[in-house]
Amino acid sequence: GSAKAGTLRECFEKLIRPDIRPEQARTLEGYESALKHWEKRTDDRSAEMIDDDAARAFRRSMESDPKITSPETIKKQWRYLSAILRAAQRKGAVKELPRIGRLDSVSDEIRIVSDRELDALYRACEIATWPRVPNVAATDWWRCAIVLLRLYGQRFRELTSQPWRGASRRSGETAPGIYDEPECPSSKLRSLGLVNRWGWYVYTPPKQRRHKPAPLFLPLHRVARWHLDRVRG
Repeated sequence: GSAKAGTLRECFEKLIRPDIRPEQARTLEGYESALKHWEKRTDDRSAEMIDDDAARAFRRSMESDPKITSPETIKKQWRYLSAILRAAQRKGAVKELPRIGRLDSVSDEIRIVSDRELDALYRACEIATWPRVPNVAATDWWRCAIVLLRLYGQRFRELTSQPWRGASRRSGETAPGIYDEPECPSSKLRSLGLVNRWGWYVYTPPKQRRHKPAPLFLPLHRVARWHLDRVRG
C-alpha cells in the first residue's frame, strides 16, 4: 500500500538521512541547502502534491534571485530535491516525478572563445599600454594572464594575486603562490618524489576552500613559467 508522504524535509529525514554516513558531510550539506531553498521559495506542500507547476514556480524563483547566477546552481538544487521525491516514489507516496523544464547549461550571453581567437588576442597584446606596472611591460602582463588562465582555468583576480614564494615552510603547510624549486613544495608529498623542472603553482580554488581547504599542487608548464618570469616582481 501507499505511504503518506509529508513534506520534502519529512521525507528526507525518514527515507534518506538515516543512510547518510558520517563521512558524507558534503552530501548532507547539499540536501540541507536544497531543502532550505525549497522551503524559502514555495508553500512547502506535501510531496505527493508537488506537480510540474510547483516545480517550475520553484525554478522561476531561483532564476529571479540575483544571487543565483548559473543554471547549474538550479540544476544542482533540483537534483537533491528529485532524489528525495524518487525515494518517496519508491515507497508509493509519490506517483509521478515533477519536472522543472529544460535549463540551458550555457547562457546566451556567454560565448566560448576558440584557441584561434585566443591566439589573435595574444598577438594583439603587442600594442597594450595598460596596466602600468613598475618594471613590467603591459604586453607581457596581458600575455601572461592569457596563458595562465588558459592553462589553469583560474579566476582572473585569483591569478593576479599569486605571490612568488621561497622554499621556507612551517608546520608542514605550504602557502599559496608560485614556487621556483623543481621538488614539490609540499612536505606531505615529498615521499612521492614529485619533481618538475619549471616549478610549482600552489592554490586553493574558492569553491573548494570550505570543504577541501588543502591546496592544489600544479606543475608549471614551461610556457607558463616563461611568461611568469617576464612579469616577475
